Amino acid sequence: EGYLTGQLVNIGLSGVSIEPSLRAYQRAARRLVGLEREKIQLVNGTLESIPRASNFDLGCAFMVIEHLTEDVEFLRELKSRVKRNGNLLVAVPAGLDRWTYEDEIVGHVRRYSSDTLAEVLRRAGITESIKVVGVGFPFLNVTELIRNRIMQRRYRVSKSIGREERTADSGIWDKVGV
Repeated sequence: EGYLTGQLVNIGLSGVSIEPSLRAYQRAARRLVGLEREKIQLVNGTLESIPRASNFDLGCAFMVIEHLTEDVEFLRELKSRVKRNGNLLVAVPAGLDRWTYEDEIVGHVRRYSSDTLAEVLRRAGITESIKVVGVGFPFLNVTELIRNRIMQRRYRVSKSIGREERTADSGIWDKVGV
């Protein structure tokens, strides 16, 4: 919904922010209204919406690849849009053994361990300076039981919604019934 994009622009970065979900894109557009529009281009689409000739210093995929059946291919494509000495930042839900109702509700295909994420990055041709770090631990583990109870109730409602729709609305928690 544009929160992270706004934070990145506020620290001086500029670029393109891609949001495939129309609903999240519209919310991001409202959130980013006050920012210098020459610093950020907001696109309702996919990575393929950006010209292949685009060359960025930094490519980010925050809570994206766990929704994709072709995570390696997506990362290859993202890497192809980043300059030779540029950087990629990828954030994913961790813990192969930590699958919860929340994963079902938001349309995840998988979770990652440090090793499986590193392997996916290598298969995508990202082999230099891979550093996998964990964030949120141990606090998120403490709250997981509570979150999972809440998500279990939401899951009963969301089971009738397809994975693609759940993915499209994965960052929107005020959706009716979910």
